[in-house]
Amino acid sequence: MNNSIFEMVTSGIKEGSFFPQIQSCVLPIFLQEFKGYTLFYAPGTLIATDAYQSEKMIIDLKKNNVQSIFAKQIRNKAEMAKRRFDLQHQIPPFNPYCLTLYTSSDCNLNCSYCYSGKRDYKNKVDLNLESIRKGAEIVAAACQKASIPMSVVFHGGGEPLIDPHLPEILACVEEIAINYALQISSYVATNGVISEETANWAADHIDQFGLSCDGYPDIQDQQRPGKNGEKSSLFVERTAAILNKKGKKFSIRATITEETYLQIPEIIKYCCGKLFAKEIYLEPIFSGLNQKTDNGFSVNDAANFCSQFLKGKELAIENGATVEFCGSRMNEIHGRYCQVFRHVLQLIPGGDISACFKTSGKNTAKFDERLIGRNQEGDWNWDHLFETGKKLSIDDPSCYQCFNRFHCARGCPDICPLTGGPDHGSFRCLMNKIMTGYSLLETADEFLLPMISDHQIVGMEI
Repeated sequence: MNNSIFEMVTSGIKEGSFFPQIQSCVLPIFLQEFKGYTLFYAPGTLIATDAYQSEKMIIDLKKNNVQSIFAKQIRNKAEMAKRRFDLQHQIPPFNPYCLTLYTSSDCNLNCSYCYSGKRDYKNKVDLNLESIRKGAEIVAAACQKASIPMSVVFHGGGEPLIDPHLPEILACVEEIAINYALQISSYVATNGVISEETANWAADHIDQFGLSCDGYPDIQDQQRPGKNGEKSSLFVERTAAILNKKGKKFSIRATITEETYLQIPEIIKYCCGKLFAKEIYLEPIFSGLNQKTDNGFSVNDAANFCSQFLKGKELAIENGATVEFCGSRMNEIHGRYCQVFRHVLQLIPGGDISACFKTSGKNTAKFDERLIGRNQEGDWNWDHLFETGKKLSIDDPSCYQCFNRFHCARGCPDICPLTGGPDHGSFRCLMNKIMTGYSLLETADEFLLPMISDHQIVGMEI
């Protein structure tokens, strides 16, 4: 990690002076002074100039008819980002291309931070095959119309791979995809605490895996114990070994808590060395149900968290792996995780449709407005779709001129427009900005500035 660049990013963001939007420019184009040069940024492109070219560039960007190639390039990128972001957040239409199934609330772990809440096993409700078939038909029709492959995801407030109906459910969805002449890919988010037989079946029938593991055994067994306190780490290691042996694509998903973020480098070493990880996602712990349980992090922790993250990322690269997190993804235009904007039809136990991945069953759905389709005698009432989508599309006004606006999940999922609270200035907001800001300056330092002495102005797509 480049400490001087990191300090420049964190201090600039704290002062509110980091990559401000160009005044009198209506497009999201931002500039930053860096090592005697000026950086111009719009989502998808980064340009570095000397002082002379900087003045010309600013004047050109404020015109209706720009002259220079670089000014045209960055304006086009800015216009495209704004247009794509606005289109993503329009409801209707809602055209789901991914079917996400929360088939059951059954789980064999007792994670200390689980956002699904206390499980009611006596009155539990599963997701019936009729609702799954109907949801798959909706998604397949949308995929066929758009000429794109279909995808199915098994997720939820429980463990998908211990659901005895999963083979039948997967076969049902795959049959519908065949009927619509569609290719289909499957993904499962699993805790990995499964039998050897189940792990082998999954490896033979499912395409991709997200394997949850919070770190080396001391961390994993404390944060993610079995229902009766059993150690889970050995099961996870065995599942990872089976997936690796069979050549399956899988990523490790580690929840990072206030107690473990200083151990991120050690967590990375363990995931690479013991779990054969090539792709690792580090996610700060989510708050509990209806935001009643705080995630433990304060805004003052954001910089320290990012510092440990970047150290872990360097270690991962040394081991031939990548480390990412989902809050800010520079390779795509995105906002919050809301399923209605991500083209995802999420079915939860009971057959209702949710707009939020944290709504894993009726015990969580009753707290909020996140159900956009209610199962009524085998049919769905979509009355809340437009109203909920409209509320979810509202941005915090403080985000309008932020350089990271188009690559940021805001405070989601801890902060939601449906339940209130400002995104701007939250722990996740600051973390997202620091990570993107560091990436921008590091890219400029490594690739652009070495070339600028010969050209006065250089740019690259990012």
